[in-house]
Amino acid sequence: MHPPATSSPPSNNVKQLVTKSYLDIIQRNLNLQTTLQPGKERDRLITVLSPAAANGALVGVIQFILLRRLPILWMNRTLRQKYPKGVPKDYNWNQNPQVRKPLDNNPNAPPTFQPTFHYITTPLSILFDVTLSTVTASAVALGLVNQKEFLNVASSLPLKGGTSPISNVLCDDFVDMQRQLAEESKIAQQFWKENKDDDVMTSINVFVQNCKRRRIYEDRLRHEGLLNAGDEVILPAEGVPDDVMIEDDDDQEEMMFQM
Repeated sequence: MHPPATSSPPSNNVKQLVTKSYLDIIQRNLNLQTTLQPGKERDRLITVLSPAAANGALVGVIQFILLRRLPILWMNRTLRQKYPKGVPKDYNWNQNPQVRKPLDNNPNAPPTFQPTFHYITTPLSILFDVTLSTVTASAVALGLVNQKEFLNVASSLPLKGGTSPISNVLCDDFVDMQRQLAEESKIAQQFWKENKDDDVMTSINVFVQNCKRRRIYEDRLRHEGLLNAGDEVILPAEGVPDDVMIEDDDDQEEMMFQM
């Protein structure tokens, strides 16, 4: 009898596993107040996100104005069509509290619309309209983000000069997670090559490789500066040089410098 053939897990399931694993790390470690501090790193991300955020906010403001004004304008238009020359003299205003006398008390002017219990309903409707407009603005902003550009910028952050708060809180766990997935789930380098056309998978892999290069360069600077392992170093403004490369050999990374 032939041994049963083993099959690799479906690609979609593997992608979901990889994506969820890294999202868990981000949610656990990334803190907006401590990680995205004012600096060049945050500015790079804001530059990519600002156009989408501005357009989303504009859509939200327009929607809020329409939600506040359109119903009243529509009802006033209806009342003008129904009473173009004003209401009859014997009109019972108490019969319909939503119909309000003209402000100038002109008997030939059409009435205007006022919501019932408007002192109570108006604050509630404002809160509802603000919430709905905020949700719409957020959805539009997320939809307008240039995902590929954002992923390219985010994945290259470890290579930039100076300090990198995001790299400090994500790099070690990202590198460990890639190694763990390769060992436990048989997700080898072939997986990343097969998914090179997937922007998310590619950005994750590139971020991990750039993290390794940053760590290698930091160790090099510590060695040159006679510092202890773990001492904080600040990368030069030009960032990680191109000659800092990674060579995998039984999970051991060695620094390779071009001659």
